Amino acid sequence: MYGPIDHLPFIVFHYPPVYHLTSRAVMAFGVDPLAAGRMVSLAATAVIAISIAWLIAANLTGRVGRSAVLAGAVTGALLPLSYGPVESWFDLMRVDMLAIALAFLGVVFAVRAERQPAWLALAMPVFVLSVYTKQTELTAPASALVVLLMVRPRAAILAGLGGAILGLAALAWLEWLTAGGFLRHILAYNVNTSSFDLLVRRLREEAIYAILLAAAVVGLGVSWLDRVAAARRHAPGTAKYSVVVPIVTVWLSLSAAMLLSTVGKTGSNVNYFIEPMCVCAVAAGMLVGLYWQAVVGSPGPRDAALRFGLVCLLALVAMTVRHRPYYLTHSFDPGLIAMQENLVLEIARQDRPVLSEDMVLSLRGGQDVPIEPLIFHELAKTGQWDQRRLLDLINNHTFAFVVRYPWDELYTPEVLNAILRAYPRVQTRGSYVVRYPESP
Repeated sequence: MYGPIDHLPFIVFHYPPVYHLTSRAVMAFGVDPLAAGRMVSLAATAVIAISIAWLIAANLTGRVGRSAVLAGAVTGALLPLSYGPVESWFDLMRVDMLAIALAFLGVVFAVRAERQPAWLALAMPVFVLSVYTKQTELTAPASALVVLLMVRPRAAILAGLGGAILGLAALAWLEWLTAGGFLRHILAYNVNTSSFDLLVRRLREEAIYAILLAAAVVGLGVSWLDRVAAARRHAPGTAKYSVVVPIVTVWLSLSAAMLLSTVGKTGSNVNYFIEPMCVCAVAAGMLVGLYWQAVVGSPGPRDAALRFGLVCLLALVAMTVRHRPYYLTHSFDPGLIAMQENLVLEIARQDRPVLSEDMVLSLRGGQDVPIEPLIFHELAKTGQWDQRRLLDLINNHTFAFVVRYPWDELYTPEVLNAILRAYPRVQTRGSYVVRYPESP
């Protein structure tokens, strides 16, 4: 990891190593590498759902009845499991679910620290682990520390200093271990360009979830009004409030801003929506709980209106649950799976590397991934990588054959033209185009 990029394999690690180390730990028990990575993501998704339920219950307990707490917590926990981005990402060997799970776990510990500051001794290392899983996971610790600074200033300052020292120590260790390669890979080589058109397209594709955002905003507004009403019912200085609502308010604001600044980058995907959607689930669950309590505990003529309002709220939430985004409408094709298995066997038989845009095929065939085309396309465009070495490898037929997706242009024009010249024989295998040298 984080090595030179001037020779095979041409690999850039854009993310810190915690997810990879966690997957490696699972692999140590004899688990298949791909299965191990997916197990980590699946377990992390469960942690996210449980953390959402806990945060909702922590905010509602003592303010509403048990049935309302249960209704809000269950709704909040189940909502993310039905989001299109989560459904398409929860079982992938990717860093996102673990990073977000650690962020939620850190917020849970930070909420506990409102009354027991010692919990910050757990919250800050978990936040650091989250950042060292995905370096953009800054919004959760920032939100927790900003809010706790208002209620536990001394503890928040000490925790912030402790977290900074821990994070800098980890950075120094990684920089020493990789001879400076760590920061080069996650910062200097992280050159995805931004596109306003891509930003608009991504937002349009997920526009249905504006309903979820609206429910979250209403939920936070109602929760703040509930806090004001509770303060009026108590003598000044005697009311005790959970910090869940302030933290979630700041967190949702920051994560939404982060989404707008990142989702328009080349190579972005629906995973960028997962964290703000999960934060929305906390606020939406609180709204369901408060509304449930209003329905159950409301005598008189308002009953019908409140019940109708609750039905409308749940119906709107159900719209987001029932929505099937385009990336979830594809069914498994047994023929394609058989084709992939045949390609894996063919790759495994080669005594030379295979240049495959589907990197999983190479890994399942027992080979290293020779290059990540899209990343090096960007690096070549910005002048940070000399593609002549790859061109020489292609022209010299270093690769046994090339596997491409017909709809993607992941290579630079120069590399693509070299592939077309050096590997002119074409076979279509399902959704793959396989190119071979002239001589069989």
